[in-house]
Amino acid sequence: MDEGLKFGMMEGSYFPLVVTHDNPSFDIVGWAKSNQDEIREYLNKHGAVLFRGFDISNVEEFERLAVASTNADWVPYLEATSPRDHVQSRTSTSTRYQNDRTIFFSQ
Repeated sequence: MDEGLKFGMMEGSYFPLVVTHDNPSFDIVGWAKSNQDEIREYLNKHGAVLFRGFDISNVEEFERLAVASTNADWVPYLEATSPRDHVQSRTSTSTRYQNDRTIFFSQ
């Protein structure tokens, strides 16, 4: 693990785990490739991992981080039931919904 990585929670929340680094140019993709098992443990424990403040400036870089963080065995987004916009490849926007409304989680 790199000494500059910081792990914490969003204020007032237990979800998601937030990962930051002192240097935005830190190679988070390289770190993720070498630490997939650790990332999987974080996902299982916290439900989500948010990489915040890294130099990820386009969809290609975002998808490289997503693949490096996982085994890339993603489930296709079929039968889309929520209003989302396809961005590129396997990346879509989050659900478009009015800010004054609540989206309830389903199990």
